[in-house]
Order: sequence, then C-alpha cells, then structure tokens
Amino acid sequence: MSVNATAETDYYAASAVKVVMKYLPMAYKDGDNLKAREEMGMAAHYGGIALNKAGLGYVHAIAHQLGAYHGTPHGRANAIVLPYILELNRKASEKRLAALARKIGVVKSSQANDGDVADQLITQVKILLETVGIDPIVKDMQTSNFDSMAKAAAKEVSDTYAVPAYMNGAGIKDILMKIKTASDKAIKEKSVSKQAS
Repeated sequence: MSVNATAETDYYAASAVKVVMKYLPMAYKDGDNLKAREEMGMAAHYGGIALNKAGLGYVHAIAHQLGAYHGTPHGRANAIVLPYILELNRKASEKRLAALARKIGVVKSSQANDGDVADQLITQVKILLETVGIDPIVKDMQTSNFDSMAKAAAKEVSDTYAVPAYMNGAGIKDILMKIKTASDKAIKEKSVSKQAS
C-alpha cells in the first residue's frame, strides 16, 4: 500500500504474502514441518526486501506504541494492528489490495469487483490471524495514554513513511480504542471460559 511501491516491491510483497497464507498455518500446526519453516524463512526475506525498499506505515507505527507502552512483542503487535489498517486503507488502496488478492489466489472469481476482492483479502487476513492463534489482548491499555501514543505514531509516520492516506491523532486514537475494545472482549471471554471450566 506504500506510495513508494514499485513493480519490484510489489513482486516481493506478493510473493511473501502468498507464501505466508499457505505455509504459516502449516508451520504453526507442526513446528517440525521443515518445508513450511523454510518457506516462511523465504517469506520473511521477501517481505524484508519489500519493506526496506517501499517503506512501512501505520501498522508499524502503532505497533511500536503497543510495544513501548504495553510490552507487546512487535510481531504480535503488528498482527493485532494489521486488520484495522487494512480496513482504514481499503478505499485508498482498493485497486492495489484487489491486485494483491488476485496475485496470491485469494479470490475465486476474476469477475468480482475490486471492492469485493479487497474485502475478501481483509477477511482472509483476519482468518489467518485466528488460525495461528494471534492473541488480541494488549494488557492494561489506558485511554489516558492514547493522546501521547497517537502523537508518537503520527510523528513516526509523517517523518519516515509513505502511506496512501494520512490520519490525524483522532483517527489513530480511534484505532487504539478498537484494539482496546477487542482486547477487553477477549479478556472477558477468557475469564468466562475459565470460570466455566
């Protein structure tokens, strides 16, 4: 989705995403599956090339704040934030998201319009995160920290990233609130499940 994307970075990004969608669930299910782990190593390599040449965006900027304020490991923080940013950028990046979905084979019909295809891709990302057990809980999120978190994330993006659409502090705080709401819901569900056991 970076405005600095090129044909080269698109190639590496699509290659990485295609491999991740196929092999991450396999590697998660069976850590001894060397083929899946090897493929994930290649996906990390391809993704690294794409992000080093095209740049990062709000996913990383907000994930950095989850790490700084809550100790959330960066990889998990990125996974937590990703669906919200995909939805945020869906309109601005509809054609590019649809092209990615078609390249990696997420779409069943080539006749579907770009909006529907972009939505299918976002849905597949959410399913992937559930499949590999990404815990949406960010411990002790306090709304009183949201102003400073949003300010730091906005500064990081404005200083270094080439995003398709910029957010103000209120937009970033809205995403933080959605993350907090999902986190609180997951905590409550775990508590109910534990009591039922």
